[in-house]
Amino acid sequence: MKPFHFNIKYALPLKRGERIDLDGGEARHIARVLRLKTDSLVNLVNGIGGMTPARIVKIGKASVTFEIEAETIIRDDRLPIELIVGIIKGERMDWLIQKATELGVSAIRPVLTRHTVVGLDDDKRYSRTTRWQEIAMQALKQCKGLTSPSIYPVSTLSEAVLSVQASGTRLFLSESCDEKGIIQAWRQSDEPPATVAIGPEGGFSDEEQTMFKRSGFTPASLGKRTLRSETAAIAAIAVLGSLIYDIKTP
Repeated sequence: MKPFHFNIKYALPLKRGERIDLDGGEARHIARVLRLKTDSLVNLVNGIGGMTPARIVKIGKASVTFEIEAETIIRDDRLPIELIVGIIKGERMDWLIQKATELGVSAIRPVLTRHTVVGLDDDKRYSRTTRWQEIAMQALKQCKGLTSPSIYPVSTLSEAVLSVQASGTRLFLSESCDEKGIIQAWRQSDEPPATVAIGPEGGFSDEEQTMFKRSGFTPASLGKRTLRSETAAIAAIAVLGSLIYDIKTP
């Protein structure tokens, strides 16, 4: 069985033989849920590409002590895919963040659009962003990844479009696009990184679609059925991820 991954806030790399303590939720999970014992081997992950093998040497009531077993591995294991997504309601957005992290996107830009039905003041924008970052870190642990996606603060759609890289492939999903499937649209440039934009309930307005086209985005479709926003996002990431993986893997 592969070692469990646990999120830490320590700066990596750590030296072999060094001892560190972990408290809070992760320590409780080790002791009370997983019931790991001393001498159990684990991987400590900081969410920005670092992973260090370690051995549990002490389990206390409120903390767990580890001894570093080997040198830190530092690697960005994300796919070069950036997701622009119109904010959707409650747990559906949380689920989208979780699954997009598992699939390995490099960045997520939550945006407010013409058809967004979720109202967010400044305080709620901050708290939602913090919550989504925590969800991403937990998903990273579950899928044994090394690098969490960059989750940007909530912005307007136009701000997000102006912020993405000018290079690579830029797509937006459109229900009115019945000419190009997402694979065909990708193959027009066939160049990572990829940016894909998905609207909220109701999709993108005509004005927003015009803005995308003027900004160099290509409309693309996932088929004739109307998908929920979170379903469309995960399907698009999976398709683009497979295409990019084929490019990177001879």
